[in-house]
Amino acid sequence: MNLLDRYVLGRFLRSLPLCIAAAAALFLTVDFFQHVGEFAQYDSGASKATAYFVLKLPRIITDTYPAACLLAVLIGVGSLAEGREILAMRTCGVSTLRVLAPLAAAGTVLGFAVLAWNEAVVPATSSRARMIQDGGIEKRLQSGVFNASSIWFQSQQGFVNINYFDANHNELFGITLHELNGDFRLVRVVEAPHATWKGGRWEIRDAIVTSFVGDGESVVRDALGGDIELDVKPDELRRKRRRSYEFSYRDLSRQIAGLERRGLDATEYIVDRDYKLAAPFAGLVAIVLGLPLAARGGRRAGGGLLSSIGIGIAVSFVYWSATALAVAAGHAGLLPPLAAAWTGNTLFGLGGIALYLVRDV
Repeated sequence: MNLLDRYVLGRFLRSLPLCIAAAAALFLTVDFFQHVGEFAQYDSGASKATAYFVLKLPRIITDTYPAACLLAVLIGVGSLAEGREILAMRTCGVSTLRVLAPLAAAGTVLGFAVLAWNEAVVPATSSRARMIQDGGIEKRLQSGVFNASSIWFQSQQGFVNINYFDANHNELFGITLHELNGDFRLVRVVEAPHATWKGGRWEIRDAIVTSFVGDGESVVRDALGGDIELDVKPDELRRKRRRSYEFSYRDLSRQIAGLERRGLDATEYIVDRDYKLAAPFAGLVAIVLGLPLAARGGRRAGGGLLSSIGIGIAVSFVYWSATALAVAAGHAGLLPPLAAAWTGNTLFGLGGIALYLVRDV
């Protein structure tokens, strides 16, 4: 690495920690004011609320990392352009692509670091934060075990297992109710292949009841009305189920394999798994896009720190919106999973490349 690379990279790396801290602090502040009234209502105490926000911080850092990279380039490299140092480099035959090289290398290394962070730190802290919110702050009963696909919870009739909850269509697959007597012995099992949420209740068909009447003896019949009633609403299942960021890539792959073995649609989780690989490299895309913007911004009248921050916020908002729209389309089956996960990076990466093709960059 020559002197020029170290100089340009130093400007970026000195700005990056401050930009990460500022972006995470802003995000955390907004999240705090969204929840402070709710937490005060439950009288949860400062220690639990503090633990909740501290445990959310790793995921917040991941979410704001691309915007921080963009701001770091706009501020760090933009100051070089404003001081005519980029112009001096070009006069000496140093192209913008040459200036990009050390920044792109740093963005690639940071992308792998964020990928490791998302695998090792974010799932555990995010799960713990949700548990504190549900059980410690809002004091909801931990009446079930919710995985990415399968669900166990206790209803008024007994213990219910659901193989898969389709949150997009409010459908349940593979429902089993285990009823116990006062001695906690299994007396009846009700099984249903499918249920659909209609008219404010679960519509269950083709259920079968197996009653245990003696040692090793059982009676099987078709279910009648009232044999199985699910007292849980789709919104509660949707809120309680574990999010994709609470799983590592390997764990999410296991969930997908389990769904596919049962013949269930795993598209939503495949999109989330692919996005786990795309998201960490959004910072590299931000660097590629940000450098030509910084070079141009330094030559404009009225450029400077505030202008760079404004551009960074605007571009980040558009990126987040485009990515969220693409991921939602992937969940709905309108885009292939790989395309849905990488649409934001691809579009903004191509936009950055297009800026390098303009002569005056």
